[in-house]
Order: sequence, then structure tokens, then C-alpha cells
Amino acid sequence: MSEYVAVDTASPPGGDLFFTVGVVVEISDKDKFRSYYFEKIRNFLRTHQIEIPFPVIKARTIVDNLPSYEIRDGNQRLVQDLISNPGISRINISIGWYGADVQLGFKDSANLNGNTFASDYLEQYFNIVALWRYHKSHTQNLAPEALIDNVQGHITKAWKYCGNEFDLNFIPNGDLTYPSLSTADIIAYNLGTYLAGHEEDKLTNFPDIASEYIIQRRNWDVQPYIHAEAVNERYTDHIVPTLPYTIQDSIHYPHPVLFIHDEILSGEDKSVLPRTDFHAIARKWAYENDGCVVNLKPSRLPGILRSDDVIVYTKGSDSSVPRLLQDLHPTKELEIMDSDELIDELTS
Repeated sequence: MSEYVAVDTASPPGGDLFFTVGVVVEISDKDKFRSYYFEKIRNFLRTHQIEIPFPVIKARTIVDNLPSYEIRDGNQRLVQDLISNPGISRINISIGWYGADVQLGFKDSANLNGNTFASDYLEQYFNIVALWRYHKSHTQNLAPEALIDNVQGHITKAWKYCGNEFDLNFIPNGDLTYPSLSTADIIAYNLGTYLAGHEEDKLTNFPDIASEYIIQRRNWDVQPYIHAEAVNERYTDHIVPTLPYTIQDSIHYPHPVLFIHDEILSGEDKSVLPRTDFHAIARKWAYENDGCVVNLKPSRLPGILRSDDVIVYTKGSDSSVPRLLQDLHPTKELEIMDSDELIDELTS
């Protein structure tokens, strides 16, 4: 039996009809997979003189750090290497779109255009849809655990199905924390870009194009199983929500959780903190402890707090909030530290 799967999605911009690509990477040997991944990523970072304290990257890392004239070739070389990872046993591709109007039962409004439904609703939880199709498309040696780059949106029958079949782990910033989610992200981004260049083809041809793209790049010694399919209105009963309830992502965070309390950089531009070395070091901590990194939100903390979780406050932020939360949870063994302490612990 395979150890676990990693799921991520990408939606190429532009085009007359919206579509999203879901990639499920099944890992048969975690140690072999991670060793190969780090070797290839470190070589890539050295080649392009990218300095980061934790060598797990996403497609956006490449776009942000390479000159524009190198982005395409850099992406293509890296995705070739990552698809060839000998620790991968299957790659499942779902191409999602919606070609009909949709009536959401919990909204008192007119029918939604299919494109609008796909971009405003389906995209938010397409990780779950792709995971559901992985499980329905195979019958043997299915992985029991799923790592999923964080999900939001409404619950569906596909969500209920996955909840009963998998040990689910939602990872905020997962594609910058775990090599398997990084791999799924980079494959999804590159495959989506490749498919967007085939606008002259019908969407119904995209699964065959996607399957050929992956097969040409897979490891021919291991020959992982490749499957690609369309997910659209034929699966309405499983992918269109009928109730107003939304997915509670925090219930599925893997622990220990490192909560970051920041009052300095988490203002209007919430993208600043995740791009710092400190945040990368925090993600390294999460990777080494099989956990995740989450921004501290005191209002929802009590329901998800566990012993051995850690609250880190950044320099200049008020430490009284984390310490008060620690005092109010005397039955939990929580560790409080400042950002300098975490950096020293992981870089000494």
C-alpha cells in the first residue's frame, strides 16, 4: 500500500472558459521521495543562485526569483525532474470546469453561469474534488492519508466521501512546507500553463493532453500509473454544494501547530510575512515535526489547541496575548517563544 497522497491545484489565468487542474501525487516510499526531491531542488536553487533557508519551493518561487527570459525553461526542467521522482507510484489529474448553469440550493438567486460557478465556488475546494476522483479511479493499494494544500469553501458530497475514506491533513502554505505538496503545486502550475496553450482544442481533449504530458516525463524505471479525467457537470451531485455549511479547515491541521502572532507585518499586505526567512524557518520546524504553521487567531484557538503546540511572536509584537492564552489553557503544555529564539534553535 502507498503511504500517502499530496493534492494541489492551479487555475491558469485568461481564456474564454475557466478551468482548474487538480494534481494528486501518490507516494510509495517517503524517504526515497524526499531524498530525491531535496537533491533536485538544491541543484535548482544553486543553478539559479536562489538563497532560501528551507529548500521547499512552489511554482511562484520560480516566477518571483528567475529573470523573465528564464522562467519557462527553468519551470520545464524542474517539472521534468519532479515528475521523474522514483518515490511516486501514481499521478492522478483532474481537469475541472462547468459547462451548464447552476442553481445553488442555499442561495435565493438566479442560476449561476457555469464559468462563474467554477471560478467562484468549485476552484475553492477542487483539491477535495481531485482527491475524490483519485479514490474513485482506482481499486487497489489506495493511500490512507492525504496532505492537502489548504482548502476553503462549501461542503459537498465529494467532501463527505473523502472524510470517510482518508485521514485528512490540511496544510496552510503546504506547498512551501512539504516536498510532496511542492511537487503537486509545480506539476499543477506547469500542466495548467501547458493546457492553456491548447485553447484551440476542446476542453474534453484536455485529459488526453494532460495524460500524455505526464507520461512523457515519468520515471521509466518505476513507471508510475497515470490517470487523467474531466470533472464537470456530469458529477453535479458530488461537486455542487446544496447546503450553506463551509469546510472547517482548522479541525484538520496536523499537530503540533506553530502559531505565529505578528502585529508588525500582518497588516494590509499579508504576503510580506510568508516571504521572510523567519517564516521559512517556521515551515522548516513544521516539516521536521510533521505539523504546520498557522497565523494566530485567538477567537478560534480553543477548539484546535493541543499539547506540544507552539506560539511564536515576532519581534515588536505584544507577547502578552500569547502568554495570556497559555495561562488560560493550563491543561495544555504550550511553548511560548519569540522569533529570535525559533531562529536560533533551527539555525544553530
